[in-house]
Amino acid sequence: MNIEYITHASLLFQAEDFSLLTDPCYFLEPLFATSLFHFPPRKITTDMFGKLNYVYSSHIHVDHSHPATLKQLKKQVETVLLPAERPDLVKRYRDIGYEKIILLQNGETVKLNSALEVTSYWDDPVDTILLVKIQDKVILHQNDCLLTPRTLAKIADKFNIDYAFLLYTTFANHQPNLLYGSPEEMSHIVAADEVKFLQSQIELIKILNPKKIIPYSMTLSYCQPDQLHLNGYQRMTPTSFKSQLLAHLPTTECWILQPGDIIDLELDYVKTAHGKNFWGEDLQEYLDNISVYVKQENIANFNFGNAEKNRGITTNYLQKSLNLKIPSIFTNKIIAIDVIGNNHQVLYIIDVKEKRVFTKNSQLLELPNNYFVKLSIPASTLDQLVSQSFDDSILDFILYSNRVFLEINYHKGLSIKAQFGLLIKTLTFLFAHQEHHI
Repeated sequence: MNIEYITHASLLFQAEDFSLLTDPCYFLEPLFATSLFHFPPRKITTDMFGKLNYVYSSHIHVDHSHPATLKQLKKQVETVLLPAERPDLVKRYRDIGYEKIILLQNGETVKLNSALEVTSYWDDPVDTILLVKIQDKVILHQNDCLLTPRTLAKIADKFNIDYAFLLYTTFANHQPNLLYGSPEEMSHIVAADEVKFLQSQIELIKILNPKKIIPYSMTLSYCQPDQLHLNGYQRMTPTSFKSQLLAHLPTTECWILQPGDIIDLELDYVKTAHGKNFWGEDLQEYLDNISVYVKQENIANFNFGNAEKNRGITTNYLQKSLNLKIPSIFTNKIIAIDVIGNNHQVLYIIDVKEKRVFTKNSQLLELPNNYFVKLSIPASTLDQLVSQSFDDSILDFILYSNRVFLEINYHKGLSIKAQFGLLIKTLTFLFAHQEHHI
C-alpha cells in the first residue's frame, strides 16, 4: 500500500486491488505553461498512472480539476468521485466525457471495496477535504480546504488519522493580486496572512491529532525571468512551515515530501525520488533553486503574440459585447484595451455610451482623458479569449498568469482586493458571452 506525491495537491493511493488519484493538474496548456510550471520539478506522463480505478477532485478550481489533464487521463479512469452539491464540477467532468460519477455526501462514508473507504467533508460551497481509509490506515487530504472547529471535531470523533497532508501556505490566494501591490505591500500582507494561517493549521492539528504531518499543495511557480520574483513575498515553504510548526508543537512528527516521493504505508517509510532538496532550507534557497532550474531548462520566453493579426475579428467581437446587457458600473464609460504584441501594440477604445469600438495604431497610443479603465493584455491571451468560450479555467489562467493588468483612471485609492474585483468584472463584461463566440 503506497501513497505517491504526484505534485501540487495530487496524491496517488495504490494497493493491489485499487488505485485512487486526487486533484489532477499536470499538462498545462501553452497559454499557461510559459507563465507557470510545477516546482519542485517532475516529469509527468499519462503512462505512469496505468489504470485508475478512481479519480477525485476536491473543487472546481482549475489547479484541482484541470480540464486538459482530465482529457488526457479519461481513457484510464473507471470511476469519478466528486463532492455533492457542486453541479459545475460535475458538468466539467461530464463535458469531457466522464460517465460514471459517484457523488459523496457531506460526512458520509462510502465503502468502495473491501480495503478502501472515502469520506468527504466541507463547510462552504467550494472546497472539500477527503479522508481515505486503506485497511487500518487513515489519510487526510486537505488541499485548500479550511474547516470550522465544529466539523474538525466531528472528524476527530470518527477517525484516528495516521497521515495528514496539509496545505503549508496561503500564497495561492495572493498570486492573482500581485500586480496590484508593491513588493513591500505584498510582503507585509502575505506575512500577516501566513501568521494567521499557521495558527489555523495548529488548531486543526490540535483537534485532529494526526500521527504525521506532510505539508503539500502548492507547487505552481512562475518561470519567466521577469516574473521569478513573484514566487516570494514572505511566503512559507514546507521547510519553514515545519520549523514554525515545531516551535509551537515540538512533539509533532512532520515529513517533507517532494513530487515523486512515495510513502510505503506498511513499512511507514518514505522512498525519495530526488537527490536534492528543491524546497531548500529557507525561502531564499527555494527561490534560488527555482532560478537555477529555469536557466537549466531553457524555458521559452513568454509569447505576447501578434497584436495586429486579428484586429478585425477582435473589433467585431467587442462590438457584439456592447449589444448585450451592460453592467451599470460601465454605463456611459470609456474602456481601453492596450493589446501588447511581441513587436507592436494596438489600442482598442470602447465607447460604451455610443456603443462603438475603434482602434489606434501603436504610433498613436493616446487615451481620451475621460477613460474609466484600461486593460493591458498580451495579444496571445486576447486571441484565446476571442476564439474560445469563456469559462472558469480560462479566467483562472488569465488571472494567475499575472500578465493582464487593469489601470483605473478614477477611484485611484481602491484597495488591492477592489482593483482585482474590477479586473474580473471587466473581463467578464467583455468576454463572458458564449452566445457571440467566434
